[in-house]
Amino acid sequence: MHAQHSMLIRTPTASSTMAALAPPATSAAAPWRAQFLQQLSRMPMPLCAVSTLHPTDDGSPAAKPSTFPTIATPRVRSCVCRGLWGTLPENAKNPAPRNPAVYESDLPVFTTDARMAKAWELAASAPSGSTTAELGKASTNMTGGGGPIEAVWWASESGTQWRVRGTAWVLGPDVDDAAGEVARSAIQKYMRKAAPDSSSSSTASDWSWPREITAHFGNLSPGMRGSFRNPTPGLPRPRRGDEGNTKPGEGMGTPVGNDHLEDPEARANFRVVVIVPEEVDQVDLSKGDDPRRWVYTYVGEDRQHSKNPRLGEDVEIINGWAKQEVWP
Repeated sequence: MHAQHSMLIRTPTASSTMAALAPPATSAAAPWRAQFLQQLSRMPMPLCAVSTLHPTDDGSPAAKPSTFPTIATPRVRSCVCRGLWGTLPENAKNPAPRNPAVYESDLPVFTTDARMAKAWELAASAPSGSTTAELGKASTNMTGGGGPIEAVWWASESGTQWRVRGTAWVLGPDVDDAAGEVARSAIQKYMRKAAPDSSSSSTASDWSWPREITAHFGNLSPGMRGSFRNPTPGLPRPRRGDEGNTKPGEGMGTPVGNDHLEDPEARANFRVVVIVPEEVDQVDLSKGDDPRRWVYTYVGEDRQHSKNPRLGEDVEIINGWAKQEVWP
């Protein structure tokens, strides 16, 4: 039976805006961004393999360890990339109100169910002892995270593999509360003003975190929205025909329509995961006799040159990213 939720999904208010946005860490797009988005747009489905760290002492998310164990195993699963944070791709079927196009970023996004292991893994694996880790763990079921992540895309048309390593933040219904401050701050640093739209008078104060999350929920099909009302992922499923398998309100058979985007039960479980890249590894295998590979490492815009830690050579800094070609 479904757990009952009394959570209220708030509509954006003045306090939900970005008026107090901190100065961005980057003022220009990452050098890999345009090519990555171009190849992403040509994929039949922009699937990526997402890897997190899982405690080896207990296979149940219910354990929620207070400290991450010394030994962990990787867990990987396929996720649909939902573009980059702040620039949700246009979708004529998305009924949700959209934020004005005043921000952009280099941060890949996917969505998940809060009850799935990756959500709490990203909180439990945050650096031990840090304020970020403690606050992230305190909100394992809500907004939090800060743990390591690696996501890999294979663009078959161009013969290119993209590997993104960094940290990930999980955004939930409390994103605009005090509990979400650590995650918001970590993401805000990498949000920059988009090129101004002469046809719009919108400003940064018109942008809100809750509205962006609702837009991602609306971007899903009604059936996929309904999946967030399913029984807890991983629980045993009754045999077909047994009582409990076809109760009203369960499964993909109960879509969440366009006029119910704030459905309390579905939204209580819906999460948006934002990846903050630290390293991007691009491998071009389109020419079999001459494969090429580039590693982009984020070093910050205040750096004019950097030493490659593997090769010890000076490398070029482009908009805060050190770019180095290496052997595949």
